[in-house]
Amino acid sequence: MLVSICVPIYNVENYIERCAVSLLGQTYGKIEYVFVNDCSPDKSVEVLRKVMEDYPGKKDYVKIINHEKNRGLAAARNTAVNHSDGDFILHVDSDDYLGIDAVGKLVNKQRETDADIVTGQAVQIEKDKSSVMQRPQFLYKDDFVKEMIVPSISHTIWGRLIRKSLYTDNGIEAKEGVNIGEDMQVMTQLAYFAQKVETIWDVVCYYDCTNDLSYMNQFDMASIRRLVQDTTSMEIVRDFFVGKSDKFQNQAEGYLRDYYLKLLRYYGRSKMKEDFEKIQERLFGLRPQNRKMPKQQEMKFGSYRMFRLVDSILK
Repeated sequence: MLVSICVPIYNVENYIERCAVSLLGQTYGKIEYVFVNDCSPDKSVEVLRKVMEDYPGKKDYVKIINHEKNRGLAAARNTAVNHSDGDFILHVDSDDYLGIDAVGKLVNKQRETDADIVTGQAVQIEKDKSSVMQRPQFLYKDDFVKEMIVPSISHTIWGRLIRKSLYTDNGIEAKEGVNIGEDMQVMTQLAYFAQKVETIWDVVCYYDCTNDLSYMNQFDMASIRRLVQDTTSMEIVRDFFVGKSDKFQNQAEGYLRDYYLKLLRYYGRSKMKEDFEKIQERLFGLRPQNRKMPKQQEMKFGSYRMFRLVDSILK
């Protein structure tokens, strides 16, 4: 069984050597490596090629795809999948790394269970501490889908062995240009179409949060740009479930309501009337049961006080 390890490259010259060594040194033998250079402005690709010199036997199994312009994380992941030939996909971010037998452990579980998605455990590395991220086993696939919709780190795509045909048979890809929440866009769809999902309790991936130049850290947690992209990703998830599953559509719309209200607060306080009105229209577009909020919730939006809006939503 051939496994394609898919790796986006951007601004990781201080991390790519560690990542590449962990991938090229895997104990499992049938691996191809698909690196996508998203016009990285540093020496990341140069460092990668230097590491490859130490693994001459792997040269024929490495692809380095170069984007002609910087297109973002979502596009880089799409490109990697589209250029892969493996039966299964394993996404790894280039500032993270794998345990030496990570692929073998995931493959063994897949062979044992014939699962479409096998999830491994991960260690989150921060500047002052490291901790194991617990990724649970799901007895029912619907519970797995539900977890993928939650706007948290639980829906990350890395550290999972994923049957490639889930992508190709169902036309699944991330929306180019939406680089926050792109994992959630894709994982919810992969989970929905998967017939069987499994989890192993071994740590397979080391998730490094210390890279200040990473895709994720380019967006401050509280920034409006991040909130807008999170909202767009959740809208993509909601739209996917329309006509497929009321319960998952309702779950996504519940999160969307919260995102819309946060955006309304920001646009109101910033006196951005046009943006404010666009989000207000989207809020009214939610199904009635998903527009409601606690009556005691006081909502102030700068010069555009929302008491009339609240009254309308609660009616």
